[in-house]
Amino acid sequence: MTDTVRRSADIVRGRNMGGPVFWMGIPHRESVTNFCKAYGLPDTYQAMAAKLGDTISVCHGDQCYKHPDGKEPFNPYHGVKEHRSHMAAGCFADVHSLDEIEAHPWPEVKYLDFTSVYQTITDGNRFWFTGLWSSLLTRTAEYFGLENLFILMYEEPERAQAVFDHVADYYTAASNKFCAGLAQRFPEGHIPENIALFHGIDLGNQRDLMMSPDLFRQFLLPNMKRLFAVGRKYGIPIILHSCGSIWRIIPDLADAGISVLHPLQAKAAGMSAAELVQYKGKVAFCGGIDTQGLLENGTPDEIKAEVKRVWNLLQPNLIVSPSHESLLPTVPPENILAMAQAVREINSDSAE
Repeated sequence: MTDTVRRSADIVRGRNMGGPVFWMGIPHRESVTNFCKAYGLPDTYQAMAAKLGDTISVCHGDQCYKHPDGKEPFNPYHGVKEHRSHMAAGCFADVHSLDEIEAHPWPEVKYLDFTSVYQTITDGNRFWFTGLWSSLLTRTAEYFGLENLFILMYEEPERAQAVFDHVADYYTAASNKFCAGLAQRFPEGHIPENIALFHGIDLGNQRDLMMSPDLFRQFLLPNMKRLFAVGRKYGIPIILHSCGSIWRIIPDLADAGISVLHPLQAKAAGMSAAELVQYKGKVAFCGGIDTQGLLENGTPDEIKAEVKRVWNLLQPNLIVSPSHESLLPTVPPENILAMAQAVREINSDSAE
């Protein structure tokens, strides 16, 4: 492993003794083009990452479902003619029978083939965020419509819980298959430290959680615990992506077994670096550099100052990154570069 990759492994495991590392996230394709054009680089993600000193890559297994009939793993709009958004009613919106929910064509892990992912993440010069995205809330909401689901959690909790459980059954079994297959590729099953599971379960909005902490603990937390237990069984750290204001349940997430919290949506209530300091030692951090305002509108010097401020608050177990992984084309290339330069300056200063 390179020094940066090794430091990433130390940060993810909460044992970093050095400076930060930088991850640019997963930029919008136009953002890559803009950046590479600005600095005379080939128009590739790899060229942009090299310029920034970014050695973290994402390679998920969600596209590895190979059903012989070309079916997707989930079909929440089965028989529904029109679908517009997560708010739109899915195929269970008017279904009140648990038997009908059980009879739905739920995905089967036998159709998963992770060979292509395994081949990619054997590159020891990168730190890999991998596994399955495992969107427990979003997938469940698609079967009812998000607003319908929230009402059901009060009025017909058994119906809501049945779908939550089926979705979690698949992702837990799929994660177990992924980890077991990965372990078989290494001597004595020892998975290298440059690999972490990256799950995405959005739970917050700008102001608060999308549900009460009590409802979260009733419907989601038990299933999240068994999902995260898979990675822990194989000694693989868990990085949880969850947007918005989720500060009220960070202790629950730490107890459930996550190693790293991402993306630290800086402008969401309770999610500023100063407010997250109280969770140091319970979780490591990834993100935190505001992309709702500062990265779009600030100057490079302001970006550098913010990176250093956030680092001073949340160090030493911090991966510096935007407060959402999808860098949009509205972020100037010079501000993206300023984040990476600030990380280099912190590391240079600490080495003196």
